Amino acid sequence: MNLASRQVAYAARLARYPGELLYEEMHKLFSLSDEVESMLELDMSLTLDEKQDWLSAIRERLEREPEKARLVAEDTAKGWNADWWWHSTLPAQARR
Repeated sequence: MNLASRQVAYAARLARYPGELLYEEMHKLFSLSDEVESMLELDMSLTLDEKQDWLSAIRERLEREPEKARLVAEDTAKGWNADWWWHSTLPAQARR
């Protein structure tokens, strides 16, 4: 298991936590996703199943806590990561 695979597994576990995430935990989820996307851009690889599981888990979490996700996205989006969908595409009810 490579570093990208470990980070994806961690992000999916965090995203699927059954309760609400604290702001700091949601921030960690965004940070992990940024790290994974950066690794993929550097040609690290994930299996299709790993990638689909990670993306599905994030989408589910953002749908469950759209307002918190919006706040974290606003706080963490920088020029280099602002176009990644977890920063730029939030559920409609969370957009201002």
